[in-house]
Order: sequence, then C-alpha cells, then structure tokens
Amino acid sequence: MPQRHKGDRDQVTVRPLKQLGVNEVADRAGYSASQYVADFLAIALGHPELVAGPDKKKGQPSSALPGMPSEQELRAIQEQLDRRGRADAGQEVVTAA
Repeated sequence: MPQRHKGDRDQVTVRPLKQLGVNEVADRAGYSASQYVADFLAIALGHPELVAGPDKKKGQPSSALPGMPSEQELRAIQEQLDRRGRADAGQEVVTAA
C-alpha cells in the first residue's frame, strides 16, 4: 500500500551505534527509526512544529517516547522560539567592515 507524501525532504544516512537501540526504542513507541530520528532533529534544530510523531499503528498511544517532549513542552519551546525571534527582529545587526 502506498505511503502518504511527507513533503519535501532531504535524504540523510544515519548509522547510530547499535548499543543505542534506536530501532527497538522507535519500534516500541510506534515510530520507524527514520521518523524517530527526524523528529529528534526537528526539535534539536528549533522546529518543534515539524515533529510528525509516530508513524506506525500500534495498539496503544505512544505519548511517552523517551527523550521526546510532551505536546505541552513542545508548545512552550515554540513560544520561547517565537519570543526569541521577535527579540532578534528588534536588534540592530552590526557587521565588521
């Protein structure tokens, strides 16, 4: 069955150490390893609004993904980024000549 289009994406190969257990942790949470890593990158790079969440159907909701912020925490992060963006917009940028 075809998968839905997830938008314009870069292709990056990631080879985490096996001892991290990325595949197992992602699978338990209802994620493919790829989506799990993509969501972590979105958060780490300051774009919590791009977190897609679990992409596999599981019998139970997986809101407790280890290391992933809750929806409330994501909203707080977004608010902080928005405030920082507004503060940065008001600052004068001085460049060296």
